[in-house]
Amino acid sequence: MFIIIACVMFIVTGIVFLISTIAKGNAAESKKEIFLICLIFIVPEIILIIVGLLCDDKALGIACASIFAIAMSVAEYIRILTVFKCNEIISAKYIGYEKYVHKRKGEIISIDYCPEFVYKYNGVFYKEFARAALGKRAIPKYTKGEYYDVYIDPKNPKKLILKRRLSFADIIMFLLIAACAFVAVLLILG
Repeated sequence: MFIIIACVMFIVTGIVFLISTIAKGNAAESKKEIFLICLIFIVPEIILIIVGLLCDDKALGIACASIFAIAMSVAEYIRILTVFKCNEIISAKYIGYEKYVHKRKGEIISIDYCPEFVYKYNGVFYKEFARAALGKRAIPKYTKGEYYDVYIDPKNPKKLILKRRLSFADIIMFLLIAACAFVAVLLILG
């Protein structure tokens, strides 16, 4: 029964996380990633609830919580690593954006705008898109031809981010990782 309650908790958290991300409508390096992460939460957990109802297995709960904690930790580590590696601030010229329309069954579910910049670093010119897509509200903040401070990875100057900070999504991910680990520990000890 405990595994079913834990699964329901993860499903509800995933749905709330997904809704808050879509409603926010901006800063979505995460939008596509968060959507996939929510699917990683919701779909397997529904399957596990069904399995849990059919057979009350403590080992299944431990494996499930551990696997989710590890998988989410790896995904979050990769994202945060980019933030920490892009630690050199440079001035880059904004030259426009690429528009990405995300559709499902022919209907538009979201539109992301990926800003493009040109800059020179160590004598080499780069023309790169930022690693984070923006919502429609953020695009007017940028004027074509103007220079903006951006962050690059000095070891790989093609990596470009606009802001060097953790997002609300990162905090939620940390909480979800902690919840998965907590469930695994409870199941092991209980």
